[in-house]
Amino acid sequence: MTRLLDSVLRNYIRVGTTALLIVVCAGEARAQLPRQISDSSTVSILTTFPGAPVYSAWGHSAMRIQDPDSGIDAVFSYGTFDPSRPYFIPRFVYGDMLYEISVEPMTRFMRKSDLEQRDVVEQVLHLSTQAMAQMWSLLMENLREENKSYLYDFVFDNCSTRLIDLLEATQSIALPDDDPYSATFREMLDEYIHNRALLDLGIDLVLGSKLDSEPDVRARTFLPIYLMDILDVSLSYDGTPLVRQKRMLAEYGARPDQSGLPWTIPFFWAAALALLAITAKGYRDKSLTEPGRLDRWLLGVIGFAGLFLMVMWFFTHHTLTAMNWNVAWALPTHFLVAVSWKRIPRLRTYLRYASYWTVAILVLQFFLLQSIPPPMLPVVIALAIRMWVVSR
Repeated sequence: MTRLLDSVLRNYIRVGTTALLIVVCAGEARAQLPRQISDSSTVSILTTFPGAPVYSAWGHSAMRIQDPDSGIDAVFSYGTFDPSRPYFIPRFVYGDMLYEISVEPMTRFMRKSDLEQRDVVEQVLHLSTQAMAQMWSLLMENLREENKSYLYDFVFDNCSTRLIDLLEATQSIALPDDDPYSATFREMLDEYIHNRALLDLGIDLVLGSKLDSEPDVRARTFLPIYLMDILDVSLSYDGTPLVRQKRMLAEYGARPDQSGLPWTIPFFWAAALALLAITAKGYRDKSLTEPGRLDRWLLGVIGFAGLFLMVMWFFTHHTLTAMNWNVAWALPTHFLVAVSWKRIPRLRTYLRYASYWTVAILVLQFFLLQSIPPPMLPVVIALAIRMWVVSR
């Protein structure tokens, strides 16, 4: 868990350094933007496909506005943040992540995609001149110092959903009535991180049952590629297709790798089998007469994970870490027992009832919205068996 968080934060710092440069340069760019755009302007949605760094695993969305009369070719992005902000890492963990709108020339935007070898698709939208003027006015208002920041939410308020907000505010889009997809939020995220085993496991552990609900068409636009696909089947203000032209601006063939089995699954199965082998040997040799250091270590690790999940549920601003039923098997009380190991008067009784509880959770998970993450399933089974054996 610590390694995963450290990796994510390092990647955020790296991209944030680049983002900070964009913010610094944005002041000059804003000064050159006119108050209005001409009727010959065009508005496009740019979709950058997923990249290698963790922060780019799900892609990026931005808005491009071209005005040949004034020579404008600018890209507006709601995905910029400032890593120099005081207490950046504690704020990140706490869920107090302020993102900002930024603007940059199209040439600079494309240089970044070329540097990272990421595909870029442009969708030119069919908008009325009134809607384009209103959208420009909203963007200029958002760029004001007192308005440029917003409290980022990974699913409900990000670089993609902000673009839908703009289209809806200008009455420029009619989303399709029928949802062509049936995946949950978690399944949608998994599409892009199947080959990133630790990130996939971290999301399944830390994010709660809200992620297992099935979103409507509007909510699916939180992922850039889903936004791109939904725009393709949406209608404009006059009932015609919203996307009047779609073109590939950069193509490197980078796509999420869905092949193979995440290494965490065989790894944790091997660990669980090893634990069961040790338990069986101790039971057979009659050397497993009382809970030992291994049991204390196991309960300490599982219990600490449970405490962390409880903190993320009740004591942060993250909306997706609430209602996390992984705490039902990663019992925080395990950690308290491990800390007070020699002072627990009825340790065997606790372990016995904890084993019964864990077995119940293993059965009930099939009837609950949130199930145990697949890599952790063998560990939970092995833990239940181990606690029952040592409590006899």
